[in-house]
Amino acid sequence: NDEIIAASKHVATLRAGDFFGESSILEREPRAATVVAAERLYLMSVSKKEFEDTLGWIEVLIPRNRCGLDAEHLLTIMRRMHLFSTLSSQQLRRVIDEMEEQQFSEGEWIYLAGEMAADASFYVLTSGLATVVSIDGAEEKSIAELKPADAFGERALLLSERRPSGVRVISRRARVKAICRSAFEKAIGGKLTDFMKPKVTFVKQASAASTKSRQMVSRSSSRSTMQSSPRRASKPNRTAAH
Repeated sequence: NDEIIAASKHVATLRAGDFFGESSILEREPRAATVVAAERLYLMSVSKKEFEDTLGWIEVLIPRNRCGLDAEHLLTIMRRMHLFSTLSSQQLRRVIDEMEEQQFSEGEWIYLAGEMAADASFYVLTSGLATVVSIDGAEEKSIAELKPADAFGERALLLSERRPSGVRVISRRARVKAICRSAFEKAIGGKLTDFMKPKVTFVKQASAASTKSRQMVSRSSSRSTMQSSPRRASKPNRTAAH
């Protein structure tokens, strides 16, 4: 077994059949984590040169969009997000084309809790690790960890509000794909809230219909109970005649 350590923290255990280090074939960047042998093992490795000498240029074999990540992978991530469920694949592809790559070092904030930007961004983590941090007074609390393919910050596309939490990098390096609200809305051809209106209206109508139906059933049940309940017989007049 091998162990993966990022920022002196154990993050994963590798077993026979697992592969790792593939990002080094795609990008010339420092490793985001360290892999340590937990026991005696045997492995197979291939360099980028050997890979390309055998199969050809990696850039030709694995087409990528201009921001450096497989577009189909990004499309899959965004399709799974409830927020984007009303957008077409064509709209999402235009969004992906407009996403820009940003790089961060360990300890850097991708954004801060309480931050309120006029044109805030949505992010997808593509390499490295990050943590979601809530701040209560002077106390910081890690409430979730983010790994590659995790998306975050999407509320900023809808709501002009302060970030409820911050995101900080905990690996040596991290990369994200980011797009600001104005670029996102330009790509989809309007405000995201406008595309969500039909869905929101349908949910509201369905909820109202369900409530009305429950009320009608309740009233009907109440009337039925009243009709079927036996009436109490009136007490006979037992007043003695004098």
